[in-house]
Amino acid sequence: MKNILSLFLIISFISLYAQEESNYKKEVYLTTNISSTTISYAPRWTLGVIIPIKEKWFVGLDVGYGNKKSIIGFSKSTNRVDNEYKLWEIRPQIYYLLTSEVHFKSYISVELFYINHKDVFVNNNELLQEERYIYNNKVFIKYDQANYLRKKYGLNLNYGIIATIWRQLGINFNLGLGIRDRQVSFTNIINPRQFTPDEDRFLPFESENYLTDKGVNIGLNFDFNIKLYLKLNSKKKE
Repeated sequence: MKNILSLFLIISFISLYAQEESNYKKEVYLTTNISSTTISYAPRWTLGVIIPIKEKWFVGLDVGYGNKKSIIGFSKSTNRVDNEYKLWEIRPQIYYLLTSEVHFKSYISVELFYINHKDVFVNNNELLQEERYIYNNKVFIKYDQANYLRKKYGLNLNYGIIATIWRQLGINFNLGLGIRDRQVSFTNIINPRQFTPDEDRFLPFESENYLTDKGVNIGLNFDFNIKLYLKLNSKKKE
């Protein structure tokens, strides 16, 4: 997967320098994802850029990073993150414009993504509503402390809109559906003990399972993002 990401980036940036001369507007967008910062259960700060390569084709790249100290959303008061929480991600993307008005554009895009999420879960946290556990091959294990690592990568097909709010400021909203490979591991487990839950395990789409389910899990990936952007260099090429 890392090789695919590297190839994607190389092709994208070569395309920037190999593009043919034309009279389309060269609109470069600098973005930040406000939904991943405020309402995500795995919060992080992101920066991105979207650059045109043809009249209706753009390439983009988003990078994100988060830790316990940087959280400003509601996840700060939940048990989904602990004191050693760290997450970084990278998301290259290719866009194709469906409509291209001055203040409103719609698009479809193909996006690759990779997420690396680490934490150290401790079960004596007073904020916990219930003890954390590990689920593996139909076995439930409680613990006092464990190192957590999640690696998630995949591909999304997105539909989105780019709309002006005021002058060069605007919003980029998209919905996506794709496939993902999630790999979760627990190491340095202190005082593991098997138990039987009081109720049947409920398996909602994604939900909290990424915090408990050890091993490899391949499935559908749903995504939505709300990004603010600043548009630069909107002059026509000569």
